[in-house]
Amino acid sequence: MDEIQPTESPSANDISGDHGRPRRDQPPNLEEANSSQETTLFNLKLDVKRVLLMWSQEKSEYVTKDDLEEEKKTEDDSAQYAFTIVRPVKPAYLRDVYWDDIRIHVRSQYFITAAKVVMKPQRNISWEADPVVFQYRQLLAFLPKFKEYRSSLSKSSDADPELAEIKLHLDFFIDFMELEYQDQLRVLRSLQQEQRVSFRLLWGIFVPGTLLLSNCEVSGEPIALRLVRVDTEDATVDKSPHYSLLCEYIDFSEGIPALAVLTREIPEFPGDMLLADFGIRPMYVEKNAQELRDTLIERGRRYWSLSKTWRHMQYSAIAWLKDDQGQRKTAVKSRIVLDRDLYDSYADHASPTIEQSTLAGQILVKRLTRKERVQNAELLLDDVMLIPVLLYGFSLSDRQWLQFDVNHVQEVTWNPESFRHLELADETKDLVKSLIHSHILRSAAFDDFVVGKGTGLILNLHGPPGVGKSLTAEAMCEVVTSPLYMVGAGDLGTTASELDRALNKIFRIATAWKAVVLIDEADVFLEERARDDLKRNAMVAVFLRQLEYFPGILILTTNRLESFDDAIKSRIHLSLTFEHLTPNTREKLWRAFLRKAGLTDNQISNMNMERMFQLPLNGREIKNIVQTAATFASHNKRVLTLEDLLRVTQTNKVPLERIVSSNGTEPRVILDSTHNAGTKAPSNEPGLPTLTTSSAQKDTPSPRWSGSATVAGVSTVLLAAAPLLAVTAWILQRNR
Repeated sequence: MDEIQPTESPSANDISGDHGRPRRDQPPNLEEANSSQETTLFNLKLDVKRVLLMWSQEKSEYVTKDDLEEEKKTEDDSAQYAFTIVRPVKPAYLRDVYWDDIRIHVRSQYFITAAKVVMKPQRNISWEADPVVFQYRQLLAFLPKFKEYRSSLSKSSDADPELAEIKLHLDFFIDFMELEYQDQLRVLRSLQQEQRVSFRLLWGIFVPGTLLLSNCEVSGEPIALRLVRVDTEDATVDKSPHYSLLCEYIDFSEGIPALAVLTREIPEFPGDMLLADFGIRPMYVEKNAQELRDTLIERGRRYWSLSKTWRHMQYSAIAWLKDDQGQRKTAVKSRIVLDRDLYDSYADHASPTIEQSTLAGQILVKRLTRKERVQNAELLLDDVMLIPVLLYGFSLSDRQWLQFDVNHVQEVTWNPESFRHLELADETKDLVKSLIHSHILRSAAFDDFVVGKGTGLILNLHGPPGVGKSLTAEAMCEVVTSPLYMVGAGDLGTTASELDRALNKIFRIATAWKAVVLIDEADVFLEERARDDLKRNAMVAVFLRQLEYFPGILILTTNRLESFDDAIKSRIHLSLTFEHLTPNTREKLWRAFLRKAGLTDNQISNMNMERMFQLPLNGREIKNIVQTAATFASHNKRVLTLEDLLRVTQTNKVPLERIVSSNGTEPRVILDSTHNAGTKAPSNEPGLPTLTTSSAQKDTPSPRWSGSATVAGVSTVLLAAAPLLAVTAWILQRNR
């Protein structure tokens, strides 16, 4: 149950009556105190008055004991006191409330002047109030700081009368608090020497302004926080009494450092505990505190450098996806784009809210541009430590908005040579490269002008699946050092309105990142419109309009396109046709993927892969077979072999018996694609075995082989043994 706070009424706040009430704008200096107008400085009594705050049934409000016994007041009672302790007397039904609510009302402007310096981190104090009200725990927590401040004043001359009064009032306050709360202070200091604390005295350790060490609730990495406020909370239905710690850290809004807050709780615990055992604890209790500070500062500087604008980076580690169920881990090995602003715009759940005010006025004039404000931002080292660990951005391969650990974010290693190695005619590669560079130079030249129609570069890559269309797009990005934003036709919706919204989002993101957009399987948007298909016609019209105003590079891939719409033709700058892979190209792909799987050229040559090179597979199928076989071999702690490749090929229902003929024409089927036993090879194909089975074998299930694989979505491999053994034996025999 929450505590009842004293009502803000004249009788509750004006403890000593209305005589000599200090002005709210009273400055704490002797020049104005000596003015002709009477002030509280002359009526103040440097002493402590104690009053009880009690509930009056007659007035229906809290009143002081002085109000109830007004007839007993004397002339001396009307003098105001520098300090007043107000102890509430709670009704019977609140006597079991866990926390006491003793307040200290201060009217000494000299003490308040010192307290504003000492208690600067305590931000929930109304310094202009009359009187200034403190919880007694706040003043006790800052008592060591008051002592330090008083010691620093000892070096100053007493010639300044105001400074002399400040010292006098500080000395009185320190002596009084040491005496009044000596039991609590003695226990607290004893526990502090052992770096332990009890629950009741936790406020004496967690003092506002203290640097705290905790762990990121998402990644578990250590983070630094600065304590802003400590609130004591009573027990509720589902919670025991606990402390609520309001902490701040540094986050970034539009590349500019600003304050963000979070809350951590410490529930009630019996006895006392080591500070090092707390999930959130003062940084000074760490054994390697200085080393940890240096690490956090270095990490904070890197985070800041990555937050000033969007960044295209590489990531290979665990990332986190925030959804309705909370934070989910996901393994990412991809190029990424870090962009906090677009993350907040398009992710399902936005990043934490950042306070509007920037740090202590360090980010100055609103008239400055964003770039100027980013460049002018400054942080102290203690502030840099408070920078978090998670960056916000987009995984280009996974096509998801994720949170990334700054420790694993790396610079992109570009490979412009990949474009040179494409299986394209040199003249075609030169043409594509020229178009790309010309477009970039033109974009840079007209960057300050309003974007008009037809300023983009649109390429169409046409051909069957797995022949290198996507690889060509990736290689182009290596040349222009730009992100590749890949989307499928299925991501664009099935209606004109859905398509319009999707393309608006995609083109806005791509424009912000200067990314190359690849729309895969775009056939439906490029085919010639028909009079009887109004829905598709509307989608083509939307697609055409969006193409007109996209200023970047757009690559379309198509598989079975028979007829282009005339309007589409006029907007495509270059269309490249990709044919089926030749045996020579297949061999290059096999060797490239096997090398990527860790095999040397000698090991590949010793595997006798000639027949495998001739299988009518496309590039994607070859890649998946090698990756799955490599995973299986690694699981069995051995080197990848030809037998592993055969297992995966057969399991994937690839027709091993379809061999490219010696003249390089398309293969002819020897056995059907489902490997039905009993199909015979034609007589004009020498050397191929004829696989037959008896009727009994046909009725009997073939034995199965099983294993685990994790690549290309294969989780369980089931193998029909009899056909595999026959084909494997034949290939091995021919290779000998």
